[in-house]
Amino acid sequence: MPDWPTFIDTADLAPGDALPHAELPPDLRLVVANKPDGAEFETGFRLLEDYFRAAGEMETRPVLERRMRWDPAKPEGRECLLYQMMLLYCGDECVAIRDHTAIMREGVEDVVVHLSHVLVLPQWRRRGLAAILRTLPVSTARECARRAGRATAPVTLFCEMEPRDPAQPANIIRRRSYEGAGFKALGAHLGYMQPDFHAPAEIDADPAGTRPIPFDFLLRRVGREDAPGVPAVELVSSVDLIYSMYGKGFRDSEMRPCLEWLDCFRARPDRYYPLYLPTLAP
Repeated sequence: MPDWPTFIDTADLAPGDALPHAELPPDLRLVVANKPDGAEFETGFRLLEDYFRAAGEMETRPVLERRMRWDPAKPEGRECLLYQMMLLYCGDECVAIRDHTAIMREGVEDVVVHLSHVLVLPQWRRRGLAAILRTLPVSTARECARRAGRATAPVTLFCEMEPRDPAQPANIIRRRSYEGAGFKALGAHLGYMQPDFHAPAEIDADPAGTRPIPFDFLLRRVGREDAPGVPAVELVSSVDLIYSMYGKGFRDSEMRPCLEWLDCFRARPDRYYPLYLPTLAP
């Protein structure tokens, strides 16, 4: 059985991802796009846009270009942020890609990583690459924390996912994979929503205006995967960080429905939210 590539810290792997897949390519290399006008960003953005744009699940290019310029040593408002687009290559071929943003704020203990997009090219699926892609955001969290001056901050990975739908096999397969990787779900019944990713001109031309998308959200609290729930104050802080990240690239009108929901969520009397297996989430 092959070893994990050297760019993976095996201590960051979730318990369910501990063993490498027998068909893991032996010559993988990691390329991190670090400038919006570079060839790596161009390759990554093109692949992600081709796959996610039609479903309305891809931010516009200016939004991602702005994120790539963030430096966690130079706060954006109250937040320290680090956006990374990571590409896996086998030889000269890009075989998988993911992007995500680590977010920190004074007074919030965890560095929270928003998992944006993940894509394994069809011919490279079921070869263990997904486990690598689920683990890479932990290294981004640690780099963000180090550059922001809080190197030992605990890490929470935050994943938006369509509500559980047993009638859709792909939905359950995706949930099962995240379940094995230590993620727990909060449930779509809470009402979390993602802002409308369409370009402003498209939103303005729509008679309905902005259309936020309802989602469930999953967490992997690194090193705390077995906890049965999460304190309300921690959960609200995590969502607040995610919306603060979105708010730096979207207009106030697009963020308003999300922030109105967050205000209601923050005012709830709950002190503790149960965490569900993703395949069983309400």
